[in-house]
Amino acid sequence: MSPKTFNLPHSRLIRIWHWLTFLVMVFSLFSVLIGNVILKPNVISPMVQENLQHSGVQISEKQAHGVAHEIKDIIWTWHKIIGYGLGLLLIFRFFIEFAQSKEERMAVRIQNAKIGLKDPSLDTNDLKHFIWVNRAYVLFFLLLSFMAITGLGMAYEDDVPWLDHIKKLNHNLHGLGQYAMYAYLLIHVTGVVISDMTKHKGLVSGMINGNS
Repeated sequence: MSPKTFNLPHSRLIRIWHWLTFLVMVFSLFSVLIGNVILKPNVISPMVQENLQHSGVQISEKQAHGVAHEIKDIIWTWHKIIGYGLGLLLIFRFFIEFAQSKEERMAVRIQNAKIGLKDPSLDTNDLKHFIWVNRAYVLFFLLLSFMAITGLGMAYEDDVPWLDHIKKLNHNLHGLGQYAMYAYLLIHVTGVVISDMTKHKGLVSGMINGNS
């Protein structure tokens, strides 16, 4: 099979969506890292207390812990805003799928690859790889939808009574989805880099300039 299997042209809308989503997800990852690791209240509250004492302000350990929580809440507010952004990008992606030409739709490309499996002159291993990669994209969109739904549940759990009743479950599910998302991103980036350096050169540049 020709390397064009993976080096198919991408519309401008798809390329813009891809890189915007990548950047937003990186910001989301950093907000989680900062909120859960760097700015943990039990880690930074002693630092808050010590710095204020150097400035001549005496506060209790409980007060320092409260200040630390306020700082962490600011980070999670930004994480929530980023989450809204991801949700909008997800909706936008569905619109793009049906707005672009038929040949560029994911379902059509998968179907064309399946038809190509019947052609003995083509590299069936490459076609199967292409099909599975695109199926993984579908799983990514489902995972992103799951994260958006559970994230909205967390955002409105204090305003909607029934969401408050499943708060713990929702937080746990969102956390599990988060790790699944990180795993997918790691596999995706690694796979793209390896493919771009070996069999499918120009894969990354194609997602930037749209050329196949």
